[in-house]
Amino acid sequence: GSSGEGDEDDLGVFDFYPSEVQVRPGHTLRFDNGSGEIPVPPTVTLGAGADVGTAMPPPVAEGVGQVPAVWGQCVSDEPLAPEDTSCPEGDAAFPPEGDTVDLAPFATQAFYNSGIFDPGQSVVVPIADDADPGTHTFVCYLHPATMEMTVEIVAAGQQVQSQDDLDAAAQEAIAADLADGTEAIAAAAAADRPGDTVQAGAEQGAAVVTRFFPTAISVPAGTTVTWVNEGNDPHVIALGQEYGPHAPENFAPPTIPPGEAYTEGPAISGVFGAPPFPSTTYALRFPDPGRYTYLC
Repeated sequence: GSSGEGDEDDLGVFDFYPSEVQVRPGHTLRFDNGSGEIPVPPTVTLGAGADVGTAMPPPVAEGVGQVPAVWGQCVSDEPLAPEDTSCPEGDAAFPPEGDTVDLAPFATQAFYNSGIFDPGQSVVVPIADDADPGTHTFVCYLHPATMEMTVEIVAAGQQVQSQDDLDAAAQEAIAADLADGTEAIAAAAAADRPGDTVQAGAEQGAAVVTRFFPTAISVPAGTTVTWVNEGNDPHVIALGQEYGPHAPENFAPPTIPPGEAYTEGPAISGVFGAPPFPSTTYALRFPDPGRYTYLC
């Protein structure tokens, strides 16, 4: 991931840069979280993709919240089923501490997941000395729709790309995705939506804009305001209190059921967005006149 600069500090791009890499047995891959201004915790996970929530556990489960096998490091020779929430090898704490998250050597385990890691942290993936040649698909468990890459393990003596080649390909892809984000901002700002509806975030391709459209609305007392997020990056609506990005309240059921009244005090929607998250909308009724500030 990467974030925009200057006036684009609410624009980020969610992908692996570059999205293709070749390695030899004994090589080491390092994944840096470059999300910066938009503090997004990704994962590095083998082969989840469209199987998230169907053939594999969902990131958030009812009665559990953040699924430990998804959010914490989990490397297992056994596959995980949708109903599984814990890692067969034991649950790791999350978010991790320190600058680096070291994983066991990759040798095509059935479930290979770094868990989340924060901006400024890196995940280190050693390729096992005896790893067989082959191509493997890695995704971010929380953003599988845009964050997908292939790692090709080649024979021990085969030539692979240089780090300079990888850096150049990464910068070219980031620039293209940031341009998509600028287009997403313009489209969301110009969209025709009802006066009681707010769009939470905007996306185009791998670009994600963390902004409400519009940033302020005026409605009569008694109006039900609806926030809509049909994108792949989940958002929350929080009033009366600031919650950190890892707060468990973000992943719990809404403190006020959708459509019911809000008058004052702390309230939070829980995450909403496109599947595998539970809903694409959240709504609150505001019976009393006043000025209400909210944030994600």
